[in-house]
Amino acid sequence: FGLFTDILFVSPTRCHEHTHKMLSTSISISIHRALLRRSIRGPNAGWTFSSMSIIGTTRHASTYSAVKSSMARLESYPVMDLDITPITSSRVGPSVPEFDFGAGVRSIAEDIAPTRKELRDQIVRELHANIHHQRRPSPQLDVFGIPSKKVTEHIINAVTKVILPGFFEDRLVRPHNLKYHMGMLITEIKELVEDQVTRALLSEWRDGAPDAVQRCKAKARHITQQFLDTLPHLRGLVMQDVDAFQAGDPAARSREEIILCYPGLLALRVYRMAHELHRLKVPLVPRMMSAYAFHRTAVEIHPAARIGRAVFMDHATGIVIGETAVIGNNVKLFHNVSLTGLQQGGQDPMNGQRRHPHLEDDVTVYAGAALMGSIVVGKGSTVGGSVFLTSSVPPQHVVTQTSAKLRIRPPPLSQKILEHEYGCFDPCI
Repeated sequence: FGLFTDILFVSPTRCHEHTHKMLSTSISISIHRALLRRSIRGPNAGWTFSSMSIIGTTRHASTYSAVKSSMARLESYPVMDLDITPITSSRVGPSVPEFDFGAGVRSIAEDIAPTRKELRDQIVRELHANIHHQRRPSPQLDVFGIPSKKVTEHIINAVTKVILPGFFEDRLVRPHNLKYHMGMLITEIKELVEDQVTRALLSEWRDGAPDAVQRCKAKARHITQQFLDTLPHLRGLVMQDVDAFQAGDPAARSREEIILCYPGLLALRVYRMAHELHRLKVPLVPRMMSAYAFHRTAVEIHPAARIGRAVFMDHATGIVIGETAVIGNNVKLFHNVSLTGLQQGGQDPMNGQRRHPHLEDDVTVYAGAALMGSIVVGKGSTVGGSVFLTSSVPPQHVVTQTSAKLRIRPPPLSQKILEHEYGCFDPCI
Protein backbone atom coordinates (compact mmCIF):
# COMPACT_ATOMS: atom_id res chain seq x y z
CA PHE A 1 0.00 0.00 0.00
CA GLY A 2 2.99 2.30 -0.03
CA LEU A 3 2.97 2.66 3.76
CA PHE A 4 5.71 2.28 6.30
CA THR A 5 5.10 -0.10 9.22
CA ASP A 6 7.56 -0.33 12.11
CA ILE A 7 7.53 -3.80 13.65
CA LEU A 8 10.01 -4.67 16.34
CA PHE A 9 10.30 -8.28 17.49
CA VAL A 10 11.54 -8.68 21.07
CA SER A 11 12.41 -12.06 22.56
CA PRO A 12 15.15 -11.82 25.21
CA THR A 13 14.60 -14.76 27.54
CA ARG A 14 18.12 -14.98 28.96
CA CYS A 15 20.33 -12.03 28.08
CA HIS A 16 23.18 -10.26 29.81
CA GLU A 17 22.90 -6.76 31.12
CA HIS A 18 24.64 -5.11 28.16
CA THR A 19 22.36 -6.97 25.74
CA HIS A 20 19.35 -5.78 27.71
CA LYS A 21 20.53 -2.16 27.42
CA MET A 22 20.89 -2.46 23.67
CA LEU A 23 17.36 -3.89 23.52
CA SER A 24 15.91 -0.99 25.48
CA THR A 25 17.66 1.46 23.18
CA SER A 26 16.38 -0.24 20.04
CA ILE A 27 12.76 -0.04 21.25
CA SER A 28 13.06 3.64 22.07
CA ILE A 29 14.74 4.43 18.75
CA SER A 30 12.02 2.65 16.84
CA ILE A 31 9.25 4.70 18.40
CA HIS A 32 11.15 7.98 18.23
CA ARG A 33 11.86 7.37 14.57
CA ALA A 34 8.14 7.09 13.94
CA LEU A 35 7.60 10.38 15.74
CA LEU A 36 10.31 12.01 13.64
CA ARG A 37 8.53 11.04 10.43
CA ARG A 38 5.33 12.60 11.76
CA SER A 39 7.06 15.84 12.77
CA ILE A 40 8.76 16.21 9.37
CA ARG A 41 5.60 15.68 7.35
CA GLY A 42 3.55 17.98 9.56
CA PRO A 43 0.36 17.40 11.58
CA ASN A 44 -1.91 17.75 8.55
CA ALA A 45 0.09 15.72 6.08
CA GLY A 46 -1.30 12.34 7.05
CA TRP A 47 0.56 9.40 8.51
CA THR A 48 3.24 7.60 6.57
CA PHE A 49 2.43 4.36 8.40
CA SER A 50 -0.75 2.79 9.72
CA SER A 51 0.35 0.95 12.82
CA MET A 52 3.40 0.14 14.86
CA SER A 53 3.38 -2.93 17.05
CA ILE A 54 5.93 -4.38 19.43
CA ILE A 55 5.59 -8.13 19.62
CA GLY A 56 7.31 -10.51 22.00
CA THR A 57 8.19 -10.74 25.64
CA THR A 58 10.80 -9.39 27.98
CA ARG A 59 11.68 -10.18 31.58
CA HIS A 60 13.34 -6.86 32.31
CA ALA A 61 11.31 -4.12 33.94
CA SER A 62 13.72 -1.44 32.71
CA THR A 63 12.93 -2.39 29.11
CA TYR A 64 9.26 -1.89 29.88
CA SER A 65 10.08 1.48 31.45
CA ALA A 66 11.96 2.56 28.34
CA VAL A 67 8.94 1.75 26.20
CA LYS A 68 6.56 3.54 28.58
CA SER A 69 8.73 6.68 28.54
CA SER A 70 8.67 6.65 24.75
CA MET A 71 4.92 5.95 24.74
CA ALA A 72 4.35 9.05 26.82
CA ARG A 73 5.41 11.12 23.87
CA LEU A 74 2.65 9.53 21.79
CA GLU A 75 -0.22 10.64 24.01
CA SER A 76 -0.72 13.76 21.90
CA TYR A 77 -1.22 11.57 18.82
CA PRO A 78 -4.47 9.67 19.39
CA VAL A 79 -4.27 8.25 15.88
CA MET A 80 -1.46 5.98 17.00
CA ASP A 81 -2.55 2.56 18.20
CA LEU A 82 0.13 0.95 20.34
CA ASP A 83 -0.73 -1.21 23.27
CA ILE A 84 1.36 -2.49 26.17
CA THR A 85 -0.16 -5.21 28.33
CA PRO A 86 1.73 -6.68 31.30
CA ILE A 87 1.30 -10.42 31.83
CA THR A 88 2.79 -13.03 34.15
CA SER A 89 4.61 -15.99 32.72
CA SER A 90 4.20 -19.39 34.35
CA ARG A 91 7.61 -20.35 33.04
CA VAL A 92 9.51 -17.84 35.15
CA GLY A 93 7.24 -17.78 38.18
CA PRO A 94 4.91 -15.12 39.55
CA SER A 95 7.73 -13.07 41.05
CA VAL A 96 9.21 -12.17 37.66
CA PRO A 97 6.84 -9.98 35.61
CA GLU A 98 6.80 -10.35 31.87
CA PHE A 99 5.24 -7.89 29.48
CA ASP A 100 3.59 -8.54 26.12
CA PHE A 101 3.82 -5.47 23.89
CA GLY A 102 0.80 -5.65 21.61
CA ALA A 103 -1.40 -8.53 20.65
CA GLY A 104 -0.17 -8.65 17.05
CA VAL A 105 0.06 -6.70 13.85
CA ARG A 106 -3.29 -5.30 12.78
CA SER A 107 -4.37 -5.30 9.17
CA ILE A 108 -2.74 -2.37 7.38
CA ALA A 109 -5.57 -2.12 4.88
CA GLU A 110 -7.99 -1.02 7.62
CA ASP A 111 -5.85 1.98 8.49
CA ILE A 112 -5.39 3.47 5.02
CA ALA A 113 -6.55 7.05 5.14
CA PRO A 114 -9.27 7.99 2.65
CA THR A 115 -7.15 10.94 1.54
CA ARG A 116 -4.63 8.54 -0.01
CA LYS A 117 -7.26 6.93 -2.20
CA GLU A 118 -8.51 10.33 -3.27
CA LEU A 119 -4.97 11.43 -4.12
CA ARG A 120 -4.41 8.30 -6.19
CA ASP A 121 -7.67 8.78 -8.08
CA GLN A 122 -6.76 12.38 -8.82
CA ILE A 123 -3.39 11.35 -10.28
CA VAL A 124 -5.08 8.71 -12.44
CA ARG A 125 -7.62 11.24 -13.74
CA GLU A 126 -4.90 13.74 -14.66
CA LEU A 127 -2.78 11.15 -16.47
CA HIS A 128 -5.78 9.75 -18.34
CA ALA A 129 -6.89 13.23 -19.40
CA ASN A 130 -3.38 14.03 -20.64
CA ILE A 131 -3.18 10.81 -22.69
CA HIS A 132 -6.67 11.30 -24.12
CA HIS A 133 -6.00 14.97 -24.93
CA GLN A 134 -3.14 14.07 -27.28
CA ARG A 135 -5.62 12.39 -29.65
CA ARG A 136 -2.96 10.39 -31.39
CA PRO A 137 -3.24 6.78 -32.53
CA SER A 138 -2.17 4.51 -29.69
CA PRO A 139 -1.35 1.08 -31.09
CA GLN A 140 0.18 0.09 -27.77
CA LEU A 141 -3.31 0.34 -26.25
CA ASP A 142 -4.91 -1.76 -28.98
CA VAL A 143 -6.21 -5.21 -28.20
CA PHE A 144 -3.21 -6.73 -30.02
CA GLY A 145 -0.65 -4.31 -28.54
CA ILE A 146 2.81 -3.71 -29.96
CA PRO A 147 5.79 -6.09 -30.20
CA SER A 148 7.05 -7.22 -26.82
CA LYS A 149 10.59 -6.45 -25.76
CA LYS A 150 10.88 -9.68 -23.77
CA VAL A 151 9.54 -11.80 -26.62
CA THR A 152 11.97 -10.13 -29.02
CA GLU A 153 14.86 -11.04 -26.73
CA HIS A 154 13.51 -14.59 -26.55
CA ILE A 155 13.53 -14.77 -30.36
CA ILE A 156 17.17 -13.66 -30.41
CA ASN A 157 18.12 -16.34 -27.90
CA ALA A 158 16.17 -19.05 -29.72
CA VAL A 159 17.70 -18.20 -33.11
CA THR A 160 21.14 -18.19 -31.49
CA LYS A 161 20.53 -21.70 -30.14
CA VAL A 162 19.59 -22.87 -33.65
CA ILE A 163 22.58 -21.41 -35.50
CA LEU A 164 25.03 -22.17 -32.67
CA PRO A 165 23.69 -25.36 -31.07
CA GLY A 166 25.19 -26.52 -27.82
CA PHE A 167 26.60 -23.17 -26.68
CA PHE A 168 23.65 -21.46 -24.98
CA GLU A 169 21.39 -24.38 -24.11
CA ASP A 170 19.46 -24.85 -20.89
CA ARG A 171 19.71 -28.62 -21.24
CA LEU A 172 22.20 -31.11 -22.57
CA VAL A 173 22.27 -31.46 -26.37
CA ARG A 174 23.91 -34.48 -28.00
CA PRO A 175 24.34 -35.50 -31.65
CA HIS A 176 21.59 -38.10 -31.38
CA ASN A 177 18.94 -35.56 -30.27
CA LEU A 178 20.22 -32.50 -32.16
CA LYS A 179 17.68 -32.72 -34.99
CA TYR A 180 14.77 -33.03 -32.57
CA HIS A 181 16.09 -30.13 -30.48
CA MET A 182 16.49 -27.85 -33.49
CA GLY A 183 13.04 -28.82 -34.81
CA MET A 184 11.43 -27.82 -31.51
CA LEU A 185 13.29 -24.51 -31.51
CA ILE A 186 12.31 -23.68 -35.09
CA THR A 187 8.65 -24.39 -34.28
CA GLU A 188 8.91 -22.02 -31.31
CA ILE A 189 10.66 -19.36 -33.39
CA LYS A 190 7.95 -19.57 -36.06
CA GLU A 191 5.18 -18.92 -33.56
CA LEU A 192 6.98 -16.08 -31.81
CA VAL A 193 8.16 -14.30 -34.95
CA GLU A 194 4.75 -14.58 -36.60
CA ASP A 195 3.06 -13.06 -33.55
CA GLN A 196 5.56 -10.20 -33.20
CA VAL A 197 5.52 -9.38 -36.92
CA THR A 198 1.71 -9.31 -36.87
CA ARG A 199 1.77 -6.85 -33.98
CA ALA A 200 4.38 -4.70 -35.71
CA LEU A 201 2.40 -4.58 -38.96
CA LEU A 202 -0.83 -3.70 -37.18
CA SER A 203 0.86 -0.91 -35.21
CA GLU A 204 2.30 0.56 -38.41
CA TRP A 205 -0.72 0.19 -40.69
CA ARG A 206 -3.33 1.51 -38.20
CA ASP A 207 -5.93 0.16 -40.59
CA GLY A 208 -9.49 0.10 -39.28
CA ALA A 209 -10.83 -2.20 -41.97
CA PRO A 210 -12.53 -5.38 -40.72
CA ASP A 211 -10.09 -7.60 -42.60
CA ALA A 212 -6.95 -5.72 -41.50
CA VAL A 213 -6.04 -8.28 -38.86
CA GLN A 214 -6.37 -11.19 -41.28
CA ARG A 215 -4.26 -9.44 -43.91
CA CYS A 216 -1.57 -8.67 -41.34
CA LYS A 217 -1.53 -12.27 -40.16
CA ALA A 218 -1.25 -13.58 -43.72
CA LYS A 219 1.64 -11.25 -44.47
CA ALA A 220 3.31 -12.13 -41.16
CA ARG A 221 3.15 -15.85 -41.99
CA HIS A 222 4.84 -15.21 -45.33
CA ILE A 223 7.55 -13.04 -43.77
CA THR A 224 8.16 -15.58 -41.02
CA GLN A 225 8.69 -18.39 -43.49
CA GLN A 226 11.14 -16.27 -45.47
CA PHE A 227 13.04 -15.46 -42.27
CA LEU A 228 13.26 -19.14 -41.32
CA ASP A 229 14.62 -19.92 -44.78
CA THR A 230 17.58 -17.60 -44.08
CA LEU A 231 18.73 -19.44 -40.92
CA PRO A 232 21.30 -21.66 -42.72
CA HIS A 233 22.65 -18.53 -44.43
CA LEU A 234 22.82 -16.73 -41.07
CA ARG A 235 24.82 -19.59 -39.57
CA GLY A 236 27.31 -19.42 -42.43
CA LEU A 237 27.80 -15.67 -41.95
CA VAL A 238 28.26 -16.03 -38.19
CA MET A 239 30.83 -18.80 -38.57
CA GLN A 240 32.79 -16.68 -41.06
CA ASP A 241 32.77 -13.89 -38.48
CA VAL A 242 34.09 -16.35 -35.89
CA ASP A 243 36.95 -17.27 -38.21
CA ALA A 244 37.73 -13.57 -38.75
CA PHE A 245 37.86 -13.02 -34.98
CA GLN A 246 40.19 -15.97 -34.54
CA ALA A 247 42.51 -14.76 -37.31
CA GLY A 248 42.49 -11.13 -36.15
CA ASP A 249 42.94 -11.50 -32.40
CA PRO A 250 46.10 -13.23 -31.15
CA ALA A 251 44.51 -13.49 -27.70
CA ALA A 252 41.73 -15.75 -28.97
CA ARG A 253 42.44 -19.34 -27.97
CA SER A 254 39.48 -21.14 -29.53
CA ARG A 255 36.20 -20.76 -31.35
CA GLU A 256 34.36 -21.58 -28.15
CA GLU A 257 35.99 -18.65 -26.38
CA ILE A 258 35.04 -16.28 -29.19
CA ILE A 259 31.41 -17.42 -29.34
CA LEU A 260 30.90 -17.30 -25.58
CA CYS A 261 32.98 -14.28 -24.59
CA TYR A 262 33.40 -11.73 -27.40
CA PRO A 263 30.87 -8.86 -27.39
CA GLY A 264 31.71 -7.90 -30.96
CA LEU A 265 30.51 -11.27 -32.22
CA LEU A 266 27.30 -10.98 -30.21
CA ALA A 267 26.63 -7.56 -31.75
CA LEU A 268 27.26 -8.87 -35.27
CA ARG A 269 25.13 -11.95 -34.67
CA VAL A 270 22.13 -9.91 -33.53
CA TYR A 271 22.67 -7.42 -36.36
CA ARG A 272 22.50 -10.18 -38.96
CA MET A 273 19.16 -11.37 -37.56
CA ALA A 274 17.79 -7.83 -37.44
CA HIS A 275 19.06 -7.06 -40.95
CA GLU A 276 17.16 -10.02 -42.42
CA LEU A 277 13.93 -8.83 -40.81
CA HIS A 278 14.61 -5.29 -42.00
CA ARG A 279 15.21 -6.58 -45.51
CA LEU A 280 11.78 -8.23 -45.31
CA LYS A 281 10.33 -4.80 -44.39
CA VAL A 282 9.34 -5.69 -40.84
CA PRO A 283 8.80 -2.50 -38.81
CA LEU A 284 10.01 -1.89 -35.26
CA VAL A 285 11.20 -5.42 -34.40
CA PRO A 286 14.65 -5.03 -36.07
CA ARG A 287 15.31 -1.84 -34.11
CA MET A 288 14.29 -3.59 -30.90
CA MET A 289 16.84 -6.29 -31.66
CA SER A 290 19.54 -3.68 -32.27
CA ALA A 291 18.65 -1.98 -28.99
CA TYR A 292 19.05 -5.31 -27.18
CA ALA A 293 22.53 -5.77 -28.66
CA PHE A 294 23.46 -2.19 -27.77
CA HIS A 295 22.49 -2.66 -24.12
CA ARG A 296 24.46 -5.91 -23.97
CA THR A 297 27.62 -4.79 -25.79
CA ALA A 298 27.64 -0.97 -26.17
CA VAL A 299 27.85 -1.54 -29.94
CA GLU A 300 25.20 0.26 -31.98
CA ILE A 301 24.55 -1.10 -35.46
CA HIS A 302 21.51 0.07 -37.39
CA PRO A 303 19.71 -2.94 -38.92
CA ALA A 304 19.56 -1.16 -42.29
CA ALA A 305 23.36 -0.96 -42.58
CA ARG A 306 24.98 -3.35 -45.05
CA ILE A 307 27.86 -5.40 -43.63
CA GLY A 308 29.79 -7.99 -45.62
CA ARG A 309 31.41 -11.26 -44.65
CA ALA A 310 34.17 -12.03 -42.15
CA VAL A 311 34.04 -8.76 -40.22
CA PHE A 312 36.21 -8.43 -37.12
CA MET A 313 35.41 -6.04 -34.25
CA ASP A 314 38.27 -5.96 -31.79
CA HIS A 315 37.09 -5.06 -28.26
CA ALA A 316 34.01 -3.62 -30.01
CA THR A 317 32.84 -1.28 -27.24
CA GLY A 318 31.70 2.09 -28.54
CA ILE A 319 31.43 1.17 -32.24
CA VAL A 320 28.62 3.05 -34.02
CA ILE A 321 27.46 2.10 -37.54
CA GLY A 322 24.76 4.29 -39.05
CA GLU A 323 21.73 3.45 -41.15
CA THR A 324 23.17 3.92 -44.64
CA ALA A 325 26.71 2.74 -43.87
CA VAL A 326 28.23 0.06 -46.12
CA ILE A 327 31.01 -2.27 -44.93
CA GLY A 328 32.73 -4.72 -47.25
CA ASN A 329 34.31 -8.10 -46.64
CA ASN A 330 37.28 -8.75 -44.32
CA VAL A 331 36.98 -5.37 -42.61
CA LYS A 332 38.55 -4.79 -39.18
CA LEU A 333 37.07 -2.27 -36.77
CA PHE A 334 38.52 -1.44 -33.39
CA HIS A 335 36.71 0.01 -30.39
CA ASN A 336 35.15 3.49 -30.43
CA VAL A 337 35.02 3.67 -34.22
CA SER A 338 32.15 5.83 -35.49
CA LEU A 339 30.64 5.57 -38.96
CA THR A 340 28.14 8.39 -38.68
CA GLY A 341 26.29 10.80 -40.89
CA LEU A 342 27.25 14.37 -41.57
CA GLN A 343 24.16 16.54 -41.46
CA GLN A 344 24.29 19.43 -43.90
CA GLY A 345 22.08 22.48 -43.93
CA GLY A 346 18.81 22.02 -45.79
CA GLN A 347 19.37 18.28 -46.29
CA ASP A 348 16.44 16.03 -45.54
CA PRO A 349 17.71 12.97 -43.61
CA MET A 350 14.74 10.93 -44.82
CA ASN A 351 15.27 11.41 -48.56
CA GLY A 352 16.91 7.99 -48.98
CA GLN A 353 20.35 9.28 -49.95
CA ARG A 354 23.45 7.70 -48.45
CA ARG A 355 24.83 9.84 -45.65
CA HIS A 356 27.21 7.41 -43.92
CA PRO A 357 30.69 6.11 -44.89
CA HIS A 358 31.36 3.23 -47.24
CA LEU A 359 34.26 0.95 -46.31
CA GLU A 360 35.40 -1.27 -49.15
CA ASP A 361 36.96 -4.72 -48.70
CA ASP A 362 40.02 -5.27 -46.50
CA VAL A 363 39.80 -1.88 -44.76
CA THR A 364 41.16 -1.46 -41.23
CA VAL A 365 39.98 1.34 -38.92
CA TYR A 366 41.79 1.72 -35.61
CA ALA A 367 40.45 2.82 -32.24
CA GLY A 368 38.80 6.18 -31.80
CA ALA A 369 38.52 7.08 -35.49
CA ALA A 370 35.46 9.06 -36.55
CA LEU A 371 34.41 8.76 -40.20
CA MET A 372 31.59 11.09 -41.13
CA GLY A 373 29.52 11.70 -44.22
CA SER A 374 29.07 9.79 -47.46
CA ILE A 375 32.77 9.18 -47.97
CA VAL A 376 34.44 6.11 -49.45
CA VAL A 377 37.50 4.42 -47.96
CA GLY A 378 39.13 2.46 -50.78
CA LYS A 379 40.00 -1.21 -50.75
CA GLY A 380 42.92 -2.18 -48.52
CA SER A 381 43.25 1.27 -46.90
CA THR A 382 44.01 1.84 -43.24
CA VAL A 383 42.65 4.62 -41.04
CA GLY A 384 44.73 5.30 -37.94
CA GLY A 385 43.51 5.85 -34.42
CA SER A 386 41.74 9.08 -33.38
CA VAL A 387 41.49 10.25 -36.99
CA PHE A 388 38.61 12.60 -37.84
CA LEU A 389 37.87 11.89 -41.48
CA THR A 390 35.34 13.67 -43.70
CA SER A 391 36.88 13.05 -47.14
CA SER A 392 37.28 9.92 -49.25
CA VAL A 393 40.47 7.84 -49.26
CA PRO A 394 41.88 6.10 -52.39
CA PRO A 395 42.62 2.36 -52.27
CA GLN A 396 45.75 1.06 -50.54
CA HIS A 397 46.33 4.34 -48.64
CA VAL A 398 47.12 4.96 -44.97
CA VAL A 399 45.51 7.84 -43.07
CA THR A 400 47.12 8.94 -39.81
CA GLN A 401 46.65 11.85 -37.48
CA THR A 402 49.58 14.24 -37.17
CA SER A 403 50.98 13.89 -33.68
CA ALA A 404 49.62 16.61 -31.47
CA LYS A 405 52.15 18.77 -29.68
CA LEU A 406 51.91 18.27 -25.95
CA ARG A 407 52.11 21.29 -23.72
CA ILE A 408 52.97 20.77 -20.06
CA ARG A 409 52.39 23.81 -17.86
CA PRO A 410 53.89 24.15 -14.38
CA PRO A 411 51.46 24.72 -11.50
CA PRO A 412 50.93 28.23 -10.10
CA LEU A 413 53.52 29.50 -7.65
CA SER A 414 51.21 28.91 -4.70
CA GLN A 415 50.78 25.24 -5.67
CA LYS A 416 54.37 24.33 -6.53
CA ILE A 417 55.63 21.15 -5.00
CA LEU A 418 58.48 21.68 -2.62
CA GLU A 419 61.64 20.10 -3.98
CA HIS A 420 63.00 19.06 -0.62
CA GLU A 421 59.77 17.14 0.13
CA TYR A 422 59.17 15.44 -3.22
CA GLY A 423 62.54 15.66 -4.95
CA CYS A 424 63.04 11.91 -4.66
CA PHE A 425 59.43 10.97 -5.42
CA ASP A 426 59.16 7.89 -7.62
CA PRO A 427 56.22 8.30 -10.06
CA CYS A 428 56.06 4.52 -10.54
CA ILE A 429 54.93 3.95 -6.96
